[in-house]
Amino acid sequence: MLQFILETLGEAAIYGVIYAITWIISRTLTAAGDTIQSVAVVAAKTSDNRLVIIFFLIISGLISGAIITIIFPERIFKIGSISGISLLITPLVIGMITRFVGRCGNKKGQAPLLMATFQGGALFGLAAAGMRLLMIDSG
Repeated sequence: MLQFILETLGEAAIYGVIYAITWIISRTLTAAGDTIQSVAVVAAKTSDNRLVIIFFLIISGLISGAIITIIFPERIFKIGSISGISLLITPLVIGMITRFVGRCGNKKGQAPLLMATFQGGALFGLAAAGMRLLMIDSG
């Protein structure tokens, strides 16, 4: 159980760093002026930008899963021959954490970034758990 807590905290910390970097970039663009702010708002509404963020979440989840697997090379939940339970648990936990962060950070009434939603966190968690499953089962 301690390993699960440490793994979840590790993934949440990595996600937190990625979210902080994205937040800083977003706030820097907003502070740069009305013109840049208008462009950022339009860009945030386009599906191309959303696809880039989704791709970024998947890649960072895969990298995070690989790093966590190197640190914790064993399965957390050992339920007989059943493998992959983390594919369910990790996305739910990371998704709930990011949803909470998104709601706390949403004081202006604007829609949160995809990274600060349950879907964004769950996508990241699914990629991380999938990578762990691949690395542990193949190793």
